[in-house]
Amino acid sequence: MSFLNTPTMARSLAAKLRSGIAELQVLAERSGIMSELIKGQFDAASYTALLRNYYEIYDAVETALHVNSDHSYIALFLKLRWLRAHRLSADLDRLHVGQWQVDLPVMPAAASYRNRLESLRDREPELLVAHTYVRYLGDLHGGKRLRSIIARGLRLTAPHGTSFYDFDGPATAAEHIKNFRLALDSLQASNLQHDRIVAEAQDAFARHTDYLRNCGNQQANRVYLQHDVNQCGADRIG
Repeated sequence: MSFLNTPTMARSLAAKLRSGIAELQVLAERSGIMSELIKGQFDAASYTALLRNYYEIYDAVETALHVNSDHSYIALFLKLRWLRAHRLSADLDRLHVGQWQVDLPVMPAAASYRNRLESLRDREPELLVAHTYVRYLGDLHGGKRLRSIIARGLRLTAPHGTSFYDFDGPATAAEHIKNFRLALDSLQASNLQHDRIVAEAQDAFARHTDYLRNCGNQQANRVYLQHDVNQCGADRIG
C-alpha cells in the first residue's frame, strides 16, 4: 500500500476515529491518576508509577514502528519525529532515586498492552496507526496543560522531569496536530481497514484507561513501589 492524496477517504477515517473514541476519551480523563493529575491531587509516587508504565508502552510502540519502518502506513508517521520513550527515560532518571527499570515493576495492565503491541508489530503492523493516534495525538492535545500541573505540583523546573510533554522543533501543538492529520490524509485505506483501525483505537483507549486506574490506586502503588519516591522532590529536583 502507498501514501496517496485521498482526502475524502482520509477525512472519513479521521471522523470515524474522533467519533469512535469520543466517549472513551472522556472516560479516560476521569479515571484513576489522570483524574487526579487534572485536579492537581497526586504525589510523586503515583506520577512516577505512571511514567514507568508509560515507558513500557511507548517503548513497545516505537520499537514496533521502527521494525516496520518500510511499511507504507508507518513511514510517514516516523517522519514526524514524535518519539517519546527517550524522554520518558530521562524524566524517570530525574524523578526516581535508584534504578527505575529494576525498582518500579510494570503493572499487569501495561504488560498486557505491551503484549498487544508486540503482536501487532509481528502480525498486523497497519493497526499500529490506531496506537499512534491514541498515544501521540492525546499527548499533543493535553500535554501543555498537564506539564504545568505536574511542574507546579512536584516543584519541577522545566524541562527536568517534564520533558515527556515537549515536542521537538519550533512547531506549536496545533501545527503538530495538523501534520498528524495530513499524515492520516495520505493513507490509502478501504472502509474495512478504517473500521479495523477504529476498533483497534477503541481497544487502545480501553487498555489506557485500565492502567490509569491501576496507577491511580494509591494503596496498589505502595505495594508496587519499593522506594519512597516522594523524597525525590528534595533529593533530585532542582
